[in-house]
Amino acid sequence: MNFKMLLKRIFKERFLFIKIQSFITILILIPIIVVGSAFNNQFEAVLSNNFSEANRNVLQQTSVAFDLFIDGIIDVTKQAYFDEGINHFLISGDAANSVETKKIMEKLDKIKSLSQYIHSVYLYIPKDRKVISTDYGICSLEEFGDTQFLNWYESDSRNLVLEETREIPHYKGSTQKDDVFSVYTKLPFTNTTDFRGALIVNIGQSLVYKEVMDKLKVKEDVSLFVLNKKDEIIISNDNKNIYKNIYSMNYFQEKMIGENGDFVTSMNDRPYLVAYTHMDKRDWTYVYMYPMEEIYSTIHMINSLILYLSILLFLLGSIISFLFTFRTFKPVEELISFIKQKTQMKEGGARQLGGVKAAVLELFQDNEDMKQKLEMTLPVYKEKFLQGLIHGSGFQEKEVEAKLNSFAIDIPLENLILAVFQVDDYEEALDRWGGNGYLMNFSMHNVLQHISLQKNSKFFSVDLDSESMAAVFGIQQLKMGELLKILKEMQETLHHILGISVTIGVCDHETGIGKLGESYYNAKEVLKYKILYGKKEILLFSDIRQEQEHTFIYPYDKVELLKNYIKVCDEESALKELKEVLEKISPKDMASYQSVYQMIIQLNNSMMNLLNEVNIQLEVIYYGNMIENMMKMKSMVEIEVFFTRVIRKIISILLTNRESKMDRYFQNIMDYIQNHYMMELSLEALSEAIHISPSYINQILKKNLDKTFIQLLNDVRINKAYEYLLRGDMKIKEVAEKVGFSSSAYFIKIFKEIKGITPGQLKQ
Repeated sequence: MNFKMLLKRIFKERFLFIKIQSFITILILIPIIVVGSAFNNQFEAVLSNNFSEANRNVLQQTSVAFDLFIDGIIDVTKQAYFDEGINHFLISGDAANSVETKKIMEKLDKIKSLSQYIHSVYLYIPKDRKVISTDYGICSLEEFGDTQFLNWYESDSRNLVLEETREIPHYKGSTQKDDVFSVYTKLPFTNTTDFRGALIVNIGQSLVYKEVMDKLKVKEDVSLFVLNKKDEIIISNDNKNIYKNIYSMNYFQEKMIGENGDFVTSMNDRPYLVAYTHMDKRDWTYVYMYPMEEIYSTIHMINSLILYLSILLFLLGSIISFLFTFRTFKPVEELISFIKQKTQMKEGGARQLGGVKAAVLELFQDNEDMKQKLEMTLPVYKEKFLQGLIHGSGFQEKEVEAKLNSFAIDIPLENLILAVFQVDDYEEALDRWGGNGYLMNFSMHNVLQHISLQKNSKFFSVDLDSESMAAVFGIQQLKMGELLKILKEMQETLHHILGISVTIGVCDHETGIGKLGESYYNAKEVLKYKILYGKKEILLFSDIRQEQEHTFIYPYDKVELLKNYIKVCDEESALKELKEVLEKISPKDMASYQSVYQMIIQLNNSMMNLLNEVNIQLEVIYYGNMIENMMKMKSMVEIEVFFTRVIRKIISILLTNRESKMDRYFQNIMDYIQNHYMMELSLEALSEAIHISPSYINQILKKNLDKTFIQLLNDVRINKAYEYLLRGDMKIKEVAEKVGFSSSAYFIKIFKEIKGITPGQLKQ
């Protein structure tokens, strides 16, 4: 195209040229005018809009960081609140017992070591009025320097409290103070109101402040204050400001109005931008003070830079727009023609650049949106479709076949077998995967898919819930035995490669694609028999569907015998009898899982009745939701472990009570003999006086003194006679009668047996 023809074309399309040039000029001039006006005439508005909002965002991040940090420490320390050793110590321990106290100190030190930001840990023992502390050791409440928690424990109904910043001694007897947050928790940490003590965890305020500010990468010359609802500073980088009312500071006189806001103040002749926000979670207000010098210099620099760039862009844009106009006429005409074919754009509209742009963008955007939506929703639709098949949603056969093709699922419509893979001990498995259930399920699907491809098996799998997934196999080319081998290999691979133990329920009746819902129901019913057959099994519907009609007869006689063994503290016989009771229900008897749960409830009721008979409190033996815990048991092994633990606890308490009772009886025996040795005293008379059988009296004496009643009585009498004889003012016959001997000869004989000499030799 020569220059003459180009000028003609430009003249022909002069309106387009003028519009393009004008558009680019306006596009450049408008930002120059707006930015120049904003920075030169409304500096304060720009400052507030650009930096105040940013500072409030920092405050939001800061509040979230503090909340996450403090909640994290609370969650970490909560694991100690359920410590059975600490709770048992509060119930029956003795703070004066150095062995028990040492164990508790070790537990408290372990709690403290959970986080480097924990300052100290206390355990308050109300029954002894003592405190065990990681820093101070054990001391009485009167000697303990930090008793602020006492008012909360005695008058506050809450059992978990985060106490705002407070002062505690740096160490025992120190005049220096540390600023800490405190987490107060009443123990045991349950819904009960019968609290037996408290755990106090103190968190260093300055350490938390530094950690949060380091994570947020806040500059050193920036000040942050956290205020409580009284406008008192509870968190600051300067300990001198802690506990002050922020309005008492001469540089902070302007009132904070509303939940959020900002204003400019001066501190030490330096301008600061103050931003604040209030967070309802802890009823705290966060105040952020940012130095203005950097902002001023930045604004001036940006102002100059924008001005120079605007001038440069204007010149460059003018040149580009001129060159662009010369080279775009033919492509624009072709583009207009194409758009007219693809759209309903009116004649003449193509000369409007806005119309061309809108039409082109609409074509491409519609195509891109459709593509993205299809890519995003395809997996979701596929998952919902497969779940619908498994649950028997009633799709038409043609619809099913079409969707299988569209989702590229290679599975026949007939000769299908359905299996349900249920994860054993799901919570433990989830912990091993770091709580990422999605990743665990995704890995399980990959393993199952890989093995099925290796075996040339038609297959698809789909999640049912968090603990189980269904797998459907086409067995046109497989025999049932081969399918069971594939299932076994899948089970072993999941265990060895992924560390996931599964039990598989199989509805081994062939079915069609439209009747998978019935197979799914049967497979789920089969899995309920895991309580009888145990975990890591492959359970077939055909093996247990012929379940005998079995009426479970509760073995009352054996349970009564079990209770008697417990009462006499015969643990070995009691546990042996428990095994026999549990063996009444077993897979060989084809008992139903309903019978197992019936037996659990009845056996537990028998244990509760026993507790009532021997006067033991229910909460001493059971923890948490008893019924819910029992119904979660999935195997006979778990049931046996549960009741074994209950039996051992009961026997342990009975033995402790028995020892205490025997000590009281021994003291009664000794008191009675000391007060009545001078009388004609027999074992039967002693038995009737203190209401204990003669045989039990001898049993107690044998245990404590390794003596019989007669031996003890003679020892007491001879020792008293020895005292009388040493005085020298009584005859041997008088002494014998005074200490209860009716015969002087018998007295002399017993005296010589015990003392080695005769009474006469002693008098000489």
